[in-house]
Amino acid sequence: MVQRARQVPHTPPRQAYGASALVRAAIDEGDVRADLDPALLTRLLFGMVNGVAESCRPNGAHRSSAVADTLVRLAFNGLRRPG
Repeated sequence: MVQRARQVPHTPPRQAYGASALVRAAIDEGDVRADLDPALLTRLLFGMVNGVAESCRPNGAHRSSAVADTLVRLAFNGLRRPG
């Protein structure tokens, strides 16, 4: 799933239906929880990514690689402590 997500080009929100299909495929393959609505999950993930893009500044407090890593870990692992 993560490798496929990196291959998805930037898409305007009205074209996000393709990303929703990607989420549906990940659910069908068992990589993403089946109790989440694919369309809603897609919108929330887009919102999270867009929020980061809007709030990050080139000389900000965090390196872009740290922001990207945190975003991916949050999206795929959630807020709970491991274990």
